[in-house]
Amino acid sequence: LVFRRTGKQRSSIELVTVDISADTEEIINNYLPDINRKFEEFFHREFSNVLSLAA
Repeated sequence: LVFRRTGKQRSSIELVTVDISADTEEIINNYLPDINRKFEEFFHREFSNVLSLAA
């Protein structure tokens, strides 16, 4: 769901619904490398933190 302002003074708000169900797999595949990289960075940081606390 997206809300967009319309009109000259942009005082009206219009609800816009975008159906992405057909593109879901492509969207996920586009973002998957970035998601994996961020997860690996997070996991590495947290694991290093746990190891430093255990030492």
